[in-house]
Amino acid sequence: MKCTTFILSILCLKVIYTLGQSNVFDLTHVLLTGPGAKPEAVRANHVGKCVLLCKLNDGCRSVSYEVDSGMCFIHRVTLLSPNVVPSYNTNYMFTEVSRENDDDDEEYLVFRATSGIGLRTLDSWNNDSHDDSNSLTSATIGCLTVNNQLPCDRHFRSWRLDHWNNISKAKFAFYTDLKAVFSITFDASGTTHRDQVFHKSRIIPPSTFYPANGFNFNSVLGLENCARRFYLSSFFNQCVGDGAWMMVADEYKPKCCDYESSGPYPLFLYSKTGYAVSFGDSEKAGYAQVFAVFITYNKD
Repeated sequence: MKCTTFILSILCLKVIYTLGQSNVFDLTHVLLTGPGAKPEAVRANHVGKCVLLCKLNDGCRSVSYEVDSGMCFIHRVTLLSPNVVPSYNTNYMFTEVSRENDDDDEEYLVFRATSGIGLRTLDSWNNDSHDDSNSLTSATIGCLTVNNQLPCDRHFRSWRLDHWNNISKAKFAFYTDLKAVFSITFDASGTTHRDQVFHKSRIIPPSTFYPANGFNFNSVLGLENCARRFYLSSFFNQCVGDGAWMMVADEYKPKCCDYESSGPYPLFLYSKTGYAVSFGDSEKAGYAQVFAVFITYNKD
């Protein structure tokens, strides 16, 4: 939209301001720190104008508004970026500004599950139309990060899961103490967020993942009778000799293996070696604290 006269410019600003207010997620009292979070500061004197300034800036992904000073801090990263750490501050208002066609190299958090909270991950993943992006407070700000030290009482689900379009890659990762202990990336072109994306034929080979023995399970639904979700497995051999790379154990099921039978649930199990291992071997396998899924959009 071009505005070539003063009158048209005012009208244009009003139109863009209206557009700016749509798709805005109000997550009050947030500061951003971490790589790429250093903001550009401009005076706005109103949070609505701060949002407008973000919409007019192609590089802007989110803003922090300092209530006392009226300063607007334009961030080139989103709160949902994996390296960003939000913190609570009552003098700031934070707004995540979504764009209909994101086509940068940014990774966007679309799902974040917390271990041991007694909620099934698959239920949250498949809860179509549910969006946690605009319902979080300082008490649940940890749901937007991979930091297990910050509070989170749910499995975070983004509206982007229901708009799985124009996506190039999807990364599924386990974290402990802010460190990615296991991750796998899939080619997400032309897929849905159901089992279609989580498939062996779509794996983008990382250097730490070795699918040498083939697969017997590679799906989001996984092994139903043991509630093994997001399950990437190679072979079965009476539990102690099983071989797998990653698994979410959603709930207790009788007659399943010992390594998945001691909650609290959900449990996030992964291979420490990159090879398919038995999750009962503590030297080769581990339990993670956070499970997160990130997507990257195609560049138009």
